[in-house]
Amino acid sequence: MNHASKILEFADRFTGRLDSTLIIQALDYIRYNEEALALEILCEQLFEHEVSISADECTIAETLAMKLNIQSNAIKRLHELVQ
Repeated sequence: MNHASKILEFADRFTGRLDSTLIIQALDYIRYNEEALALEILCEQLFEHEVSISADECTIAETLAMKLNIQSNAIKRLHELVQ
């Protein structure tokens, strides 16, 4: 499974917890081969809207970020959302 598919699968976890328009806007960057930006924006939206996430979801985001060489506060701040 490629990075884009993994990000799409990750984003699906937040259907019903984060406004679908925000998810679509973040994922739109995948069409332009900007997977890292898509993940970063999605994580920023999760944080800004205080969406509770599981430890597993946090780990998935961190793993994807590592594979995409993302070193962003948006990813690091996800720990604050873990319930």
